[in-house]
Amino acid sequence: GLMSVTLTEPEVVALTGGYTQPAAQLRVLQERGYWRAVRSRLTGRIVLERAHAEAVARGDDQPRPGPKLRAPAPRLRAA
Repeated sequence: GLMSVTLTEPEVVALTGGYTQPAAQLRVLQERGYWRAVRSRLTGRIVLERAHAEAVARGDDQPRPGPKLRAPAPRLRAA
């Protein structure tokens, strides 16, 4: 069969080491670098793209620094 675009619930349980509660799953996934993991607004379950999960497992996908993490630009002083 065709693999789904997102991990299945049993796969998420396995990936998190046996956690079945979505809040705990999300915490563990984010701690392990699965920064794109989110909870579905419809079901409350974890939504984690298979491609992202595979990339993180390979060490290829690091979080992108967001605007909040950038150092402020140096201000140029008027001469």
